[in-house]
This record gives sequence, C-alpha cells and structure tokens, in this order.
Amino acid sequence: MVSSFVGRCLHWRGAFLWNAVLIGSCCHGSRTFLCDNVDRIRNGTLPQEDGLRDMHIEVGTGIWDERFLALDATTGAYVGLEVKLLEELSRRGRFTYSLNFHNWTSSSTWLEQLQDAIGRFDLVTYAYWFITPERMSIGAYSPYGILDAVYWAVVMEETKEGIDLEEIFSFLTPFSAPVWLSFLGLMVATGLMYRVLEVGRNSEDFPDGPQRSCKCKVWMQCMDAIFQSSGHITGASSFSPRTWAGKILVMSWTWCVVLILAAYTANLASFLVVQAKSQPSFSSLSGAVNKNKKVCVAANSADHDWFRATFPNYKHLIPVPGSPTERARRLREGICDVATLAKFEYEFLRQTHSVNPNCYMQTIGESLQSTAAGWMVLNDVADSCTSLVRDVLGLWLLQMELDGTLRAIIKKSLMPVDNCVTEVNPRESTAGQLKFESMLGIFTLHAVGVGTAVLFHFSSGAPKAVSRGLSRTRSLNSFNRVSPKKDVREDEVYRRNTEPSEAWEADDLR
Repeated sequence: MVSSFVGRCLHWRGAFLWNAVLIGSCCHGSRTFLCDNVDRIRNGTLPQEDGLRDMHIEVGTGIWDERFLALDATTGAYVGLEVKLLEELSRRGRFTYSLNFHNWTSSSTWLEQLQDAIGRFDLVTYAYWFITPERMSIGAYSPYGILDAVYWAVVMEETKEGIDLEEIFSFLTPFSAPVWLSFLGLMVATGLMYRVLEVGRNSEDFPDGPQRSCKCKVWMQCMDAIFQSSGHITGASSFSPRTWAGKILVMSWTWCVVLILAAYTANLASFLVVQAKSQPSFSSLSGAVNKNKKVCVAANSADHDWFRATFPNYKHLIPVPGSPTERARRLREGICDVATLAKFEYEFLRQTHSVNPNCYMQTIGESLQSTAAGWMVLNDVADSCTSLVRDVLGLWLLQMELDGTLRAIIKKSLMPVDNCVTEVNPRESTAGQLKFESMLGIFTLHAVGVGTAVLFHFSSGAPKAVSRGLSRTRSLNSFNRVSPKKDVREDEVYRRNTEPSEAWEADDLR
C-alpha cells in the first residue's frame, strides 16, 4: 500500500518536469544536491549564471493572495506573479522547477514555519517574505528584494454627506477673513479719499461739485466714488483724476489691485479642486496611538513584532490574520482607524476597487521601517549547497531589474488596472475638473447682487436722493448737448463746460 502510494507520487513528479504541482500533504519536498555545481564554479569550469542549468529545484509555496498565485479554472494551470517570475528565471537559468504546496495552517509562528520550510525546499516563495534580521539569523536568506516593503501607516478618508457649505464657498478660502475685510476696507477708503482729493477740481467724476449744502448729493457722490473704486477690481469703471494727488492715489490703488488679484488667482485653483473629504484628526501613527485609535497589523508578522516593540503600552492593537486585503477591508469598514501596509501592498490595494472604490486610501506621516520582501533560501553551503540557488537567482533577478523586466512583471501582475490615477495629465484626463458645488458660491453671490439691483430699481420705496441725482445727471447731459450761440466765442464755451458750476458756493471753492 505504502509502496504504491510512493510510486504514484514519483510518477506525478516525473510527469511534470517543467511546471509540476505537488501537493505538500502528498509528497514532502527534498532539497536538490548542488555541491557538484558549486565545485565546478569554484574551479572555473562552470559560469555562475549557469549554476542551475539542467537542474530541477523544489519550490515550497501556498496560495496567500490571488495576485501572487491562483488556480485558473479555465486552463487548470496556476497563474500569478510567482509563476511569471519563475518562468522567466527558469528560461534564463535553463532549469526546471516544481511547485510544492506546503501546510501553512500551523499554529506556530511565521518564523518557525519558515525555518521548517527552508529545510524541505530549495526555494520558499509563498507570495513573499519580509527580509528581517530575525529570519536571517535562522539561515533564511533572500536572493533579491523584489518588492519594496517599506511600511506605512494607511488611513481611509471619509466622505461628507450632502452639500458641503465649506466646499460651496471654497472660492473665499484663498484669503483669510482679516484679508478680505482689509481688502474691502481699502476699496471703500480709496473711494472716499478720491472724493476728498478730486471733488472740487474734477467736473467729470463730480459734476455737482462738493455740494456741502445737500447731504443727499454728498451721499451719492460717496457711493459713486466707492463704485468707481470697485470698478478697478472688476474693470466695470475707473477714475479719471485731474489732480496729481488723485493720479498718485489711483496709481497706488491699481497696483494694489493687480497684486491682490494675482495672489488670489494663484491660490484659487488649489482650493476649488479639493474634494469633500474629512481629514483624520491625526497625521502620523504616533498621533493615532496617542489618541487611542484602533490600529490593524498583520498577525504574527514582522510588522506585528515591530509595533509591539515600539509601542509596548498600546492597548488597542488589532492583529488581523490573512492577506493584506483583509486589513484594507477592515479599514474601509471602520473596524480599524489605521492599518499598517508595506509600500507594494498599499500600491496594489489602492488600485483595488473592492477595498478602495473612491480612491480615499492614503498614507500618513513618515515611513515606519525600511525593508524589502522576496523569496527565501536556506543558507546551506555544506550539506546540499542550497545557497547556490540564492546566488544564481540573485544574479538573474538583478539582470531583470536592470533591463526593466522585473518591474514590468510586478506591475502587470499586481496593478493591471489604474483605478486611482496618481499622476494626471491635464490634456488627457478630467480628474481635476471643478465641480458645480465648488462654483455654486460664486454663482449665488452674483445672483444675489443681480436680484438686489432689480429689486432696488423697481421698488417704489427707493431713496429720493437717487431720483434727484438721476434727474440732475439728465439735466446736465442736456445742457452739455446745447449748441452755443453764434456770438459766443469758442473759448467762452470751453470755460463754461470746464469751470465749476454756478451752484458751487465760495466757501466750497476755498
């Protein structure tokens, strides 16, 4: 019975020399003897890059995440990043390999399971392993750090429900409230100052003269001056100074308006394109710990050990078993406020629509620890000389890194679709378009101004000063259009049109 069972296992192994899959519970892997090739490399009869040529290596693995290894139901073959990298490495190194599914469901720690696996197989993949000093101390060495595993604290921004008034009036955000009040105060003060300087000498802007005896006309002149002052901002009107004092004042005001508008325009776009998101109340992992936020880490991992060593008194840590997708899912559901993810995990999870549909996943603070991730090989230089697998694969992985093949395979396997665009080309994408809510405040403000003007025009209770001012303006225009008599000389007509009105009083002229 036992012999027939072993015979079937050996038959399966011989049938799939190129990409055989041996279930770990059926046939335990055994490391290939490579010491003869090591001797040939030492005496110079075999190049190092051909150290695995015509050899067959046993690969211990398991299904951790479908991006790295999964069974294609259509073809019945295994696909994923592991298979693509092994295919490319075996093509370059001219060796064959077998995938052996190891039992990773043991209750022991990852360090103990890794130590058991590297003693059984020539190469241990199982998606990836973080390269740490603790794992190197048990003889687990990586041929090459194929993945950037710098750890980050990751949060999920929350969307605001309904219409956000802060976003509607975001056109006001480039300037603070004191700046806006100062700007409006300057506009009013400039208009009043212009009247003081020009009212007695400028019949074009102030055809009625000082008019101290009529308070209503003084009021109208002040309002006209303020309107003309605001006209320098919008371009609707402008001053026509006659005195040097007025000219200097207008020159100073126009320069002030140009600079203010330039500063406002430069900062406006960055505020209008901000989406309605609520920023977290902390900006780093330390801040989250100080505020007793719930933090999710990978259970029994190197990151778990680092967190407990860094924050020994923290009581709200949530160890999450399984792949990084489970941590991202809990982060989205609000079970945890922060999750720790390696850089490459964050990059492919950020593009995963199921856990980041609105592209609100983001990192906070500085990186937590710098490391890399790859596959593991036992540092054996005597018994089976398995360290040769590490040296040869490391050489070919370096070549793949230099020619761009490694990055291309990783990107195609982990991030086939860019769900969340990180770099936007304004000519090809509309991701930065202004939303209607962002412009609604400006539209509403203009609509209120138009409505007020219409009501003021048609209202029967408009101030009588406005009607008298309009009548006075129409009479002056009619007077200017009257042709001079034939016996009046042209210089007298000129003086009549340019000299102050006869209604001006002597004290006003002084």
